[in-house]
Amino acid sequence: MTRRTDPATRLRRMHDRLVQAYGPQHWWPAETAFEMILGAYLTQNTSWKAAEGSLANLREAGTLTLDGLRAIRLDRLQQLVRPSGFFTRKAPALKAFVAMLDEEFSGSLDVLVANERGPVLIYKNTVNPQNQWIEFQLEGTTSNRSAIGAEVALYWNGQQQIQEVSGGSGFAAQNDRRLHFGLGKDPRMEKAVIRWPSGKVQTIENLTPGKLYTVKEPA
Repeated sequence: MTRRTDPATRLRRMHDRLVQAYGPQHWWPAETAFEMILGAYLTQNTSWKAAEGSLANLREAGTLTLDGLRAIRLDRLQQLVRPSGFFTRKAPALKAFVAMLDEEFSGSLDVLVANERGPVLIYKNTVNPQNQWIEFQLEGTTSNRSAIGAEVALYWNGQQQIQEVSGGSGFAAQNDRRLHFGLGKDPRMEKAVIRWPSGKVQTIENLTPGKLYTVKEPA
């Protein structure tokens, strides 16, 4: 007897085959992953052109960031996202989203397990809130866009820690491609040196713990 897989698994396998054959298409019209998420909220019950109007307003007001959306007053946010319609609902949704990011993505690494014939499991990682961290999300230009193979060397407290962007992490599993460095208490960071697959070397100084740095490969 042939065992049939569930629709979600078949759809995922189809997706993986298409990505393997054609590569990432980057079809969503947004400049960053954060804009892509906000756009998914704003485009509900409207067109993408209308959502772009709201994103443009947020960008012009300097609030198209996590900190910006967290700090802005709700009534002001409602006016900025008015072009996408339903602004009295969408503005609170954006506020709730950034609050969730603050609470759930504070630097601790969690594990999500998607079972084929069972519930999704989330293993929460409880850490000392006094411990510091820093993350890097890399985007290649000359190198592959996912920056697979790029290496980041972080110099802090007189020591060096190196991580590499990996294309995979095992059968039917995947790590986040952001590079996460645990720093302990009172870190004194000197610099981060990025070695891109193209051979380019990029140095970043004046780093601040508790932040995600999005870095694009220099031209």
